[in-house]
Amino acid sequence: MLCMESKEHSILREAKAALRDGRKLYIYGAAEAGVSVFHALGEVGITPDGFCVDEAYYKQGSVCCGLPIVCLENLGGVQRVRLLSRA
Repeated sequence: MLCMESKEHSILREAKAALRDGRKLYIYGAAEAGVSVFHALGEVGITPDGFCVDEAYYKQGSVCCGLPIVCLENLGGVQRVRLLSRA
């Protein structure tokens, strides 16, 4: 099992790489783990484009930490999007 600190460093590396590549950055999940990822990114000055959730949990117009929550199935062009997850 991966230790939490190592996982956080991995998430930060992925986020920085996505931004370098010009991809949109979404956090998968808008519950406790997703909010934790949001705060970890904020500590290093990275603001994602929003959060995404599965269709079963999606409610139009929802926000988390001031960012929009979008439906995973509606993201489209996955080559231009990077999803981050703590799981």
